[in-house]
Amino acid sequence: MKKTHLFTGCAALAAVLAVGCSHLDFAPPGDPDRVLTGTVSFQQTLPDDAEILVRVIDRNPPPADVNSMTPPGQMPLLNRPVTATIATSTPAAQQELGVQVIKHPGPSPVAYRIEYHAEDETLRRGLNIEVRISYDGRVHLFNSNQYSVTLADVKDPHPVEADPMR
Repeated sequence: MKKTHLFTGCAALAAVLAVGCSHLDFAPPGDPDRVLTGTVSFQQTLPDDAEILVRVIDRNPPPADVNSMTPPGQMPLLNRPVTATIATSTPAAQQELGVQVIKHPGPSPVAYRIEYHAEDETLRRGLNIEVRISYDGRVHLFNSNQYSVTLADVKDPHPVEADPMR
């Protein structure tokens, strides 16, 4: 009779521990040097002086604490005063991680390939893909829909459709 209580108790303890540790990620981090591939499609024929600009952008980079004397990953020293500043509370501006300029593109769709550097944590937040097609000195087409890259689809090709400016 006592063995069944011991077995039941151990099984319950193992279940509680398994549920408590289920949020831990033991997978090794991915290589931060990445390549984004895909195509840009558009409906019209482009002139010879056309240029396609494809960018990978981090719209929400972590804020940089310019006043911090503590290296990242370490606890702050307790003998220093804590001051709130405007620089630490304002969000950082968007950051361009990679870009490709395609001059004299052929007919739609046009393939692109961008090399960029992004850690897994950055891809969990998501990155944006922006496309601008310009000729005659101004932008005529852009991606009006938002296209993103996440950790789940980082290796997949990303087709982007460019729409006329209005």
